[in-house]
Amino acid sequence: MDFGYVNWSTNTAVVEKWNEGLTQGKIMATRCTSCQQVFLPPRGHCPCGGDVEWIEMNPEAELFTYTVIMFAPESIADRAPYVVAIGQFENGVRMLAHLFANPNALKVGMKVKLKPEQLDKNRITVKYVPV
Repeated sequence: MDFGYVNWSTNTAVVEKWNEGLTQGKIMATRCTSCQQVFLPPRGHCPCGGDVEWIEMNPEAELFTYTVIMFAPESIADRAPYVVAIGQFENGVRMLAHLFANPNALKVGMKVKLKPEQLDKNRITVKYVPV
């Protein structure tokens, strides 16, 4: 399984586990067992040198900020205009993803949910939707 609209990442063990969780409808992150820092998207290591463990995230977040993309990269130009947003989760972690909503209805601080989106049988990504 590949992540995203185009191939940009290497399918490491971390990416494969992340994708596996997405196919099951779960938003998985990693957390350092030493300093407790949470990584979303997940990382295979912590900068402090501690080991990481997998945790399931509550997919609900607060809209931290967003922008409307009018001129998209060629690979996804057919999707423009679209919204790219940063959601902040209850544990303070922030993540960037597409937000599927009317830009005129968006308000910083509104509730959004991060959801897996199966693009085709071999490709998956995540998106925010309003709650």
